Amino acid sequence: MNGFAGVRDKENGVHPPLLRWGAGRINQGGSTLRQRLEIPYLWEDRVPLLKDRLFYIPQHYEAHCRSVFPPWSSLFGNIHHVHIEYCSGNGEWILEKAATHPHLNWVAVDWNFRRIQKIYAKRKSRGLKNVFIVFGESFTFTREYVPSESVEALYINFPDPWPKRRHAKHRLIHSPFVQELSRILLPFGTLHLVTDHADYGQQMRFMLDALHQWKWTEPDDLADYGTSYFARLWQSKGRSIYSLRYQKWPSEDKKPFTHFAESLPIKKSDQTL
Repeated sequence: MNGFAGVRDKENGVHPPLLRWGAGRINQGGSTLRQRLEIPYLWEDRVPLLKDRLFYIPQHYEAHCRSVFPPWSSLFGNIHHVHIEYCSGNGEWILEKAATHPHLNWVAVDWNFRRIQKIYAKRKSRGLKNVFIVFGESFTFTREYVPSESVEALYINFPDPWPKRRHAKHRLIHSPFVQELSRILLPFGTLHLVTDHADYGQQMRFMLDALHQWKWTEPDDLADYGTSYFARLWQSKGRSIYSLRYQKWPSEDKKPFTHFAESLPIKKSDQTL
């Protein structure tokens, strides 16, 4: 049974006891002992759904309609700048950013529902009103729902490197996605990428340097950038952490400058690829 499957019995058809919003155990007095976020639809009834500042984008769904996704100003109730983090994991990085930068609106995107559950619970416990959550595939969300030139900054932290050559086609950073990132960014908006995988980092660099709308800029020092579970995990294993930072350039007049360097001296502080 996958995460969307219902429970079927012979008399009453399909029942989704594990797929209801806020399902929990109820004690004899009627109080909830445990509640957690659950996918609020069955697989056969799946549609994009906005509920409690969380947007669900079903897998294997094609009938997307941008009109079902409200403007940022409606979602957040203000006109502050929007920053999106893809591959948000358990939400540690973006929730800390939201707490320390309350004047910005933050969007956490991840395809793994268990991670979404963690982000949702932490957002609620911390009372963060400037965080919106998206459960869905990053490319689909960006292409189908994000308005053009509506985002100030984008962050992609430790995307799955798919290290085997035959799996590299599954990597998030590919040309159509990068073109969509350029579309949704405001002029002079920024794209930040962090990875522990040198080969993937080279791919990112070569792809972005080949496109006229992206201009390399000095990346933030990772010591000031913020931390996350994956950052600490790979540091503890002695891996080098690499960062890239690009700016959307509104003209074709871009310096032919390429750079890809380790920003934090974890293993080899002078490593340059």
